[in-house]
Amino acid sequence: MRVVVLDGGANNDAVAHRAAKRLRALGYRRVSVLQRGARGWAEAGYTLFKGVNVPSKTFGELVEHALGTPHLTAGELAQWQAEGAPYVLLDGRTVEEHRKMTIPGAISCPNGELPLRIGALAADPDTPIVIHCAGRTRSIIGAQLLRSLCVPNRILALENGTQGWALAGLSLEHGSTRRYPDTVDKGALTDAQDRAADLAQRFELPSLDASTAQAWLDAPDRTTYLRTRSP
Repeated sequence: MRVVVLDGGANNDAVAHRAAKRLRALGYRRVSVLQRGARGWAEAGYTLFKGVNVPSKTFGELVEHALGTPHLTAGELAQWQAEGAPYVLLDGRTVEEHRKMTIPGAISCPNGELPLRIGALAADPDTPIVIHCAGRTRSIIGAQLLRSLCVPNRILALENGTQGWALAGLSLEHGSTRRYPDTVDKGALTDAQDRAADLAQRFELPSLDASTAQAWLDAPDRTTYLRTRSP
């Protein structure tokens, strides 16, 4: 696999060259150093992403751009609340983050649980669903996940999440214990399984059995990353 190393572009790419040397010592053969690093990239007219968790934020922005994930602003959601409009507001972060602070009325349902729990949380297909997080990324991913699963509701990502809500001068809720239900009825489970199977077929997602996965993990000539989740 080709590896390109870059640094800030100072001191003749000294940090990047040290990293490249270390990679070659570890056995990597196709290692290159990006001349002038991030500085050279910017001078060439390309975009630099800034901040923390940059890879995931970049991914979220690309998803929104490619798939047209719709969103609404904090002010628009506050107006819905004032008008008593029907909607379901879900917090796509962890339960712990939700408890610390959330948009008033939101229900905690981490994005990874959305496909399984959405039938219980938003049974009426005519009710809009709004996904929020602390900023933008997880709200985009959660909303687009439900859209890709062809959930019939109108689905939107809350722009800028709890940060945008606070910056709009609106009050956050602290200590919420609202969360997704522990159990899923048979009908909702079947519906979730059908949506997942349809998505896998539509996007031609490959699958593998347990024995093949174990063989990959045991192979001495490759690195396989396995992510597990609790039931």
